[in-house]
Amino acid sequence: MRNDDAYAEIAVYYRKLAGGRDHFSKQFMLIKELLRRFNQTENPKILDAACGTGDVLKMLLNEAKVDATGVDGSHKMMEIALNDPNINKDNLHAPCQWQEFSSFGVKKFDFVFILGHALPHLEPIDIPAVFTQIYNILTPNGVFCFDMRFWERDSQNRLYETGRPAEIWRWLGEFEQAGERLALEDFCSYCYTKGKQHVNYRIKRMAPEPRAVISRSTLEYSLFDQHDVQTWLSSTKFGHNVELIYPKVLDWKYLVVVARKQGNS
Repeated sequence: MRNDDAYAEIAVYYRKLAGGRDHFSKQFMLIKELLRRFNQTENPKILDAACGTGDVLKMLLNEAKVDATGVDGSHKMMEIALNDPNINKDNLHAPCQWQEFSSFGVKKFDFVFILGHALPHLEPIDIPAVFTQIYNILTPNGVFCFDMRFWERDSQNRLYETGRPAEIWRWLGEFEQAGERLALEDFCSYCYTKGKQHVNYRIKRMAPEPRAVISRSTLEYSLFDQHDVQTWLSSTKFGHNVELIYPKVLDWKYLVVVARKQGNS
């Protein structure tokens, strides 16, 4: 995973920040709706292929009562998940990079998802091979879904993100840690002509005084749009059996891409 070192720093704060923004509960509701929409409600076997600290996996196991497994490319994220007493270690498959799905052997899944803008951690050249591996671990009629930023192109063919403030530090949320009130902010360029997006993150101490930036990190994401992912999927056995679900439809901030495995293939 390209950003493993940077995530080692962010992972310490990730659970509190994402939980405070209802990220986990919204993703859980999204998954339940996708399972319903694509007829995967009869005891499906699920793979959370970017499970992070395992919080959504925990909801699937405890609230939805489904057979779910989690993997993640960040060693620090997986360490936190493995040390969570509320997650059965048998439901975590570690260590595992996305390019190593063959390590599941003969185990198959009805529903595989990579959510939370996780796919851009991969290099574009590697993504079709990952799609093929996911296709191979799906059951017939199985569903694979992932999300991505809703990129558009301007008159100069530059990618820009719909609704993104133009090149300012953006407040993402606040949380408590070791008696301090901390805030996470990010900053990145507004539009791009090349294939990488660099996002700068900083943790600021808000209280007690004095206020100060106490941590900085940068994550690198691959840039691709809807046309790119449809091209990559069509080059695999998924073919053109793909559906794009736009943010307003599912109350999710990213575009959701859904690909289905043909029955008996």
